[in-house]
Amino acid sequence: MINVGAGTGSYEPPQTVPAIEPSQVMLAQRPPRAAPAVRAVAEHPPLRDNTADAVMAVLTVHHWPDLTAGIAQLRRIARRRVVILTSDQHIFREQFRLVRAYLPQAATFDDTRTTVTPTCSGSTPSTSAIGY
Repeated sequence: MINVGAGTGSYEPPQTVPAIEPSQVMLAQRPPRAAPAVRAVAEHPPLRDNTADAVMAVLTVHHWPDLTAGIAQLRRIARRRVVILTSDQHIFREQFRLVRAYLPQAATFDDTRTTVTPTCSGSTPSTSAIGY
């Protein structure tokens, strides 16, 4: 399993080798028991084709400058499956009362940084996109 956009490793299964994270700050916060991590971006992972059975990207695609290139690279390094977990900004903004009532500026800011979930879903049979 390769964890792309791994951050501090919070969502990482024990089978993760390696983790990919572009932020030196996040890498520095990874606990000693976390999987080895490589500083890189999703669009340019320094890994060979078919490196792992599965690749995951959890709550990270909104940080990627080029979603299409990132997904293509995940598919390149995965032998079997790519799983992407992301959020639906429309639901976040419109259906959570707390956000509507107290944090509309946060939702507006996130609108400029998010990727629309349908762009990810249905990419290919070997790519699963899960939005919430």
